[in-house]
Amino acid sequence: MALPEKNEPQYAARKAFDPIADAIRGLIKLTARVADLAGELVDLNKEAANLAAKIQENFEELGI
Repeated sequence: MALPEKNEPQYAARKAFDPIADAIRGLIKLTARVADLAGELVDLNKEAANLAAKIQENFEELGI
């Protein structure tokens, strides 16, 4: 199999793919950020539950 004499079609195809590749990279970064935020929400929810339990204990100690 002989190599093509010119690579222009290959370069054109690669250049046409660049915006798609950039968009995919952006989606991956956004997905990673959403995952990070979900983890932070889990942590905040645990903290809120602990604080609610502590507040409940304090009210019970005060007889409220």
